[in-house]
Amino acid sequence: MALIVLIWALGFSVSIFIGSSVVKRLNYKLRRYVGFEENVNKLTPTMGCIERAIYTLLFYLGGYSFMSLLFGLMAGQKILSLQKIEKDPLVGDRLAVYKEIMVRTNVYFISSFVSLFFGILGGLIIKYLK
Repeated sequence: MALIVLIWALGFSVSIFIGSSVVKRLNYKLRRYVGFEENVNKLTPTMGCIERAIYTLLFYLGGYSFMSLLFGLMAGQKILSLQKIEKDPLVGDRLAVYKEIMVRTNVYFISSFVSLFFGILGGLIIKYLK
């Protein structure tokens, strides 16, 4: 029983804590590379941890369809929220805004795929060590 708890703790630790550290550093490096600094909402890292925990659990349970649905919904929500900026009538240079939206979307997708990877990795650890 203690071994099973240890395996679950290892899987979720890799998914949540190591994944959080890697995604945080990756976001910082990507944002510096593309040249924009963004005030990150204080809940964003917490939501990322919850997201990776859900991915880990869904992968372990075999809910691959739900994982892809969750990932698709979050990606769609992000794209829609960025498109609202583009349609703002107060925005002056549309081309500059469009480029910034594309850069932000690319940074978001890269970090989301890394987050998904760590969620799957945690699920793999639990599934194959159990």
